[in-house]
Amino acid sequence: MTVEETVLEKVKVLPPNRKQEVLDFVEFLENKELKTRQATVDSAIEEVFATRKTLLAKLAEGAK
Repeated sequence: MTVEETVLEKVKVLPPNRKQEVLDFVEFLENKELKTRQATVDSAIEEVFATRKTLLAKLAEGAK
């Protein structure tokens, strides 16, 4: 049985209020993952722009 199947089986037997708690927690985890991915993308973009700035500065120095 996969993790997904095990979770589903366990959730099926919970009362509705607990199912809602599980859903809330899953949504919390999704949001956390999204923020982590966005931070990684933001960091990569910053690195690209910093590298671009450095390369442009070196090119400008070489043109003098």
